[in-house]
Amino acid sequence: MRNLVSLRHLHFDDPKLVPAEVRLLTRLQTLPFFVVGPDHMVEELGCLKELRGALKICKLEQVRDRDEAEKAELSGKRMNKLVFEWSDDEGNSSVNSEDVLEGLQPHPDIRSLTIEGYGGENFSSWILQLNNLTVLRLKDYSKCRQLPTVGCLPRLKILEIRGMPNVKCIGNEFYSSSGSAEVLFPALEKLTLASMDGLEEWMVPGGEVVAVFPCLEKLSITKCGKLESIPICGLSSLVRFKINGCDELTYFSGEFDGFKSLQILSIWSCPKLASIPSVQHCTALVELGVWFSHELISIPGDFRELKYSLKELIVNRCKLGALPSGLQCCASLERLVIIDCSELIHISDLQELSSLQTLLIRGCDKLISIDWHGLRKLPSLVCLTISRCPSLSDIPEDDWLGGLTQLKELSIGGFSEEMEAFPAGVLNSIQHLNLSGSLKYLWIFGWDKLKSVPHQLQHLTALTSLSIRDFKGEEFEEALPKWLANLSSLQSLAIRGCKNLKYMPSSTAIQRLSKLKKLYIWDCPHLSENCRKENSSEWPKISHIPSITIEGTHVQWYLQDSDLNTEGSYGMVI
Repeated sequence: MRNLVSLRHLHFDDPKLVPAEVRLLTRLQTLPFFVVGPDHMVEELGCLKELRGALKICKLEQVRDRDEAEKAELSGKRMNKLVFEWSDDEGNSSVNSEDVLEGLQPHPDIRSLTIEGYGGENFSSWILQLNNLTVLRLKDYSKCRQLPTVGCLPRLKILEIRGMPNVKCIGNEFYSSSGSAEVLFPALEKLTLASMDGLEEWMVPGGEVVAVFPCLEKLSITKCGKLESIPICGLSSLVRFKINGCDELTYFSGEFDGFKSLQILSIWSCPKLASIPSVQHCTALVELGVWFSHELISIPGDFRELKYSLKELIVNRCKLGALPSGLQCCASLERLVIIDCSELIHISDLQELSSLQTLLIRGCDKLISIDWHGLRKLPSLVCLTISRCPSLSDIPEDDWLGGLTQLKELSIGGFSEEMEAFPAGVLNSIQHLNLSGSLKYLWIFGWDKLKSVPHQLQHLTALTSLSIRDFKGEEFEEALPKWLANLSSLQSLAIRGCKNLKYMPSSTAIQRLSKLKKLYIWDCPHLSENCRKENSSEWPKISHIPSITIEGTHVQWYLQDSDLNTEGSYGMVI
């Protein structure tokens, strides 16, 4: 390698492949990695006068001081992208880390800078001189107590801050070092705050400041467990707003009135969040999702203002007592998902949701009524789930699914324990769907009083995937019925939570299922035991099936790639 003195471009993916005598390649322009250590001193980079492009410098904890770092002569190299990485800070003081970073000052024209594992408490002053910087990523700083002052960088578009557990407050020092009137973060488009475990307060400057984040489009806040409030003043160009894992978050300090560009609002795992601002004026909103925010009791605003934009609404494990006002007018809505909303009692006015393709209602313990009449008027519906709603008993007897000619996936059952049999209206509807041949995937949920799988399912000759779940009663049949053999198109069969079930259908019946490729058995102790490979009564019946999973263990697996796609949009049928 030492003889290739005219080599200009060197590409490799593994930092361990840095050439032993890289300092001799004096014409080199492209070098992806440089690892400081016994084999390489950082001063070797000083020999590479023509170096350009992107470079990651690893193991900077091996650099002794500022003088040694300055010998890399990075300030004279027009790099587009630099990554500085400290692997650990063992044996290195924060003063040492600060000195080394000071000596690594890049050329002022640098566009992208990432600093990982930095052990210092303070940042280098040269960061304020990077007027052409567009991307700044700061990761895994164990000792820093405040963020760098970067609000005045004129071209900064992407700012990511991750893993700074000792920062308690985002204050004025983050925005500006001067007190004059100005626009702060004038070009910033994407801001990410993640794993800021100690962050308690986030302030936005006021007074003579003209604007803050005027161009911000994407805001993501993740795992900031102590943060109690989030400021939402300004941010008028925001398109995506995502929050995840903020355990102490209780409110937003501001309203969404100016958020005319907001398209995606996603709130995950904020268990103390009791309310959110009204989204009524977010007239570009396409997706709204709230997950695991147990204290949220309502989603305010008149959703009639969103009737031409909103396509997806997901509410999972909240105290929502009613669906948002005006939701029935959202003719653009394509996906409505309501899961584990324990206080929800009624779901009404579905008939105008003409674009709805997926409706999922699951685990709503107090739900007693659904707009069945409106449900049958949803011509675009492809996937329907109404399951695990133990207070639901008022189910019509007529064929209320018959008009859903596009329905491909159905998950149904887990209704009131007072019911002695599966609702006739559901079974009549399923039989009607069989005539159209549209239904391909069926998840059927039972309850304790049911003694068998409904025999009406035997007519579903177009069905490719069947899941039989939660028939937990002591009087439930010990063997699956022979009529399963009639399901001639079946490719995947899942059985879960049937604790009294012991036997598969007869060998003759299973052999007739010539297209069956996958069998799942889970939480069925007797059946699982009887389907063991060794000395069991049921293994000879099923041993020809290519893929068999029992209690989470693959006991048999030899599928072709073409056989893999046999599940519906909810994922694995188990």
